[in-house]
Amino acid sequence: MVLLGIIVLAAIVLAAFAEVSASDQVILNDVYAVIHLFRMPVFFVISGLFSARILQTEGVRAYLISRFKRIVSVMMTAAVIIAPFLYQSGCLWCSPAQPTDYWHTGWIYLWFLYYLAIISHLALLSSLVAQRLPKSFTSRIGGLVDSASFRPHVLLLVGLLLASIPGVVDDSGQTRIEMGWVPNLSLVVYFSVWFSIGWIMYRNTERLLRDLIDWAWFNLALCLAFSAISFCAYNFWHTNWQPQVQVLAVTFSAFAVIGLFMRLLHTENSKIRYLSNASYWMYLFHAPILFAVIAALGRTGMNIYLVALVAIVLTVGVTLASYHWLVRSTIIGKYLSGRRRPRRVSSLASTQTTRTQ
Repeated sequence: MVLLGIIVLAAIVLAAFAEVSASDQVILNDVYAVIHLFRMPVFFVISGLFSARILQTEGVRAYLISRFKRIVSVMMTAAVIIAPFLYQSGCLWCSPAQPTDYWHTGWIYLWFLYYLAIISHLALLSSLVAQRLPKSFTSRIGGLVDSASFRPHVLLLVGLLLASIPGVVDDSGQTRIEMGWVPNLSLVVYFSVWFSIGWIMYRNTERLLRDLIDWAWFNLALCLAFSAISFCAYNFWHTNWQPQVQVLAVTFSAFAVIGLFMRLLHTENSKIRYLSNASYWMYLFHAPILFAVIAALGRTGMNIYLVALVAIVLTVGVTLASYHWLVRSTIIGKYLSGRRRPRRVSSLASTQTTRTQ
């Protein structure tokens, strides 16, 4: 989910530095729309799941340290260093539907970490408050949570709940993005629901994932159906209920993606695990590299899809190399992930076996 952001940024940036025809712009918009449909909801579900795990297994102190290291300190560094650099370079793509000044684009492509920081600390506060509530009440709530399922009719209710939150969908018909310093309350509530879904999943991970795996193809079919209706409602019918349908499409797309990944790609692979470990670092520092390559090649007349491909490949290569040599087995890697990792990919399998034993 994190690495897909490199493709998303390439699709957004191209038009600022290359001659993009109307038909090519439609394709770029479609690439953005498809990935944006599920990427952030899935990210927040996974974040909620692992946040609950850290709090339950390691305690409040470890939770706060983890959130500061992996989220707060990272986004503050980006806001102070990377955002001004991109803004001074002409950050017209940062917030295409909103003002482009630093106050409105300060979090740039790490805007979702800002919301994750807010939501994860609100979750901790809620957990501490819940501990002071009467046990009879919390036990009853816990029982309801433990009896929950992720079957399609339940997901439909979740989607309707999300669709009732105003202001989630912007004028483009897509889920809103806010890169500014003032958080959007609607997005805080919206992503809090997704984060809470992941938090709930921690209590019954195996059973709830089984629901998503069993119904993955059906959820995908519903996603496609709602997406088609949303597309027609926005482009042809011009209805005022398109945002609600779009949120339903987002809901089923996110659960379908989780289910399909678990169904089709749930296999241990050392190389994939290596890339997974590297993905956070790669995403943190991909934008300046991608930005520079597209800016350099965009005015040469090169085919825009070739420009995007070269930019993505070079960005992945440079950031992956920097992770391998400068981060993975250094104090930086320990800071971000809690431990140094071996450089050699082949040693990962034995490392995981040892940790399991």
